[in-house]
Amino acid sequence: MEAMRVNTNYLCFKLIGINIVFYILQQIMPFFENLLILYPPEFLHRPWMIVSAMFLHGSFNHLFENMFALLMFGITLEQIIGKKKFLFVYFATGIAGNIAGLFFYPTVPSLGASGAIMGVIGALTLISPFTIVYFVGLPLPLIFISAAWILIDLTGMIFPQPGIGYAAHVFGFASGLLVAWYLKKKYRKAQLMI
Repeated sequence: MEAMRVNTNYLCFKLIGINIVFYILQQIMPFFENLLILYPPEFLHRPWMIVSAMFLHGSFNHLFENMFALLMFGITLEQIIGKKKFLFVYFATGIAGNIAGLFFYPTVPSLGASGAIMGVIGALTLISPFTIVYFVGLPLPLIFISAAWILIDLTGMIFPQPGIGYAAHVFGFASGLLVAWYLKKKYRKAQLMI
């Protein structure tokens, strides 16, 4: 009997690996986080922060939750739209989420892949809204889960809790919807299903 093989050729796995390496570097070299975290007052002097902060995490739980979500939704999206478009969605929506952070949290440092992951979820929601997601053991369409998440994040923008970048989540998700809409519109004429 042949052993079951896991296809590790997904960019999603590579992104998870990079996030884990960055987290380890944060733990052993404190200056590493200070150099790469998104700190709005310093953005014009260190513009790379808009991207580099997407690979930093504030705790092991923060890292685990984000990477679990990326694994859960990222592989599905990458299978549907391909590697290049998946990478574009990830970075474009992560940057959009961080830009929102610059405006909504102008004096607060921020970090995490949540904006990009919410962008991946937003794109997948538009492309395949009835993908089944198991939530507390119940099979539910992704569109319902996404609506609940966004409602929670919108509520969080009105009644914020410290340490959570609700604006990055909302704008990451919204930009994911926009990117997916653009991809569907662009390829509809060529009769390509994405």
